[in-house]
Amino acid sequence: MDTHKAIAQTLDAASNLRAQDRMRSLASDPRLVVTGHDPAVFDRFPKVSDRIVRIE
Repeated sequence: MDTHKAIAQTLDAASNLRAQDRMRSLASDPRLVVTGHDPAVFDRFPKVSDRIVRIE
């Protein structure tokens, strides 16, 4: 979402981008959009234990 590109696994890039836009519009702050399938989640939030982070 940071680069506003459709995910590689989607068959409908336009629909995926619209979904990203919708998520951004619903969040009061872009940092509140947590993309659960993005491995960067493990870099952005404090680590609790292996493969577990604290989302603050």
